[in-house]
Amino acid sequence: MWLTMMIAAILFAGMLAALHFGYREAEKERAERPAADAIREAPPVNPWLGPQSPWARRRTVEEVVFEVEHRIDADLQEVAHLLGWTAPENASRLYRV
Repeated sequence: MWLTMMIAAILFAGMLAALHFGYREAEKERAERPAADAIREAPPVNPWLGPQSPWARRRTVEEVVFEVEHRIDADLQEVAHLLGWTAPENASRLYRV
């Protein structure tokens, strides 16, 4: 039994070492490339869309944060309405920070 546990521990340590060295190599390779090349090599958001589609471009962080906040507010208003706490038009004042 001890031999089996030692073999399993050695294999586990070997897998962790391979993961560590692989990650280090990938990070070293990524650091050597300029950022502009990494962006240029990135795959498109959705290859099925044409280049003129508004969803074909990458969105900025501000756009993503705005969209997430908008969805959260809509979900909170819906929950407040379903629970009967208030009318949907007044639900936004319940969650002001």
